[in-house]
Amino acid sequence: METLVSAVGWLLQSVLFKAVFHAIGWAVLKVVTLGRYPRPPRGLDDWAASAEEIALVGLLSTVLAFIAVACWLA
Repeated sequence: METLVSAVGWLLQSVLFKAVFHAIGWAVLKVVTLGRYPRPPRGLDDWAASAEEIALVGLLSTVLAFIAVACWLA
């Protein structure tokens, strides 16, 4: 049972963080940097590192957007 919960948690983290937040972060970075970043990856290691950084930007921008909406509605 513990293994199943662990597998489901990993799957949710992987899908949510790497797919959803990566797309949001990619769009935010393209707009903010006027299309200069993110550049195409140069290798597999470069892609893995930049994908996590882009997803982190997506997560942070989502949190900031929720905070802005909450303050605006309060």
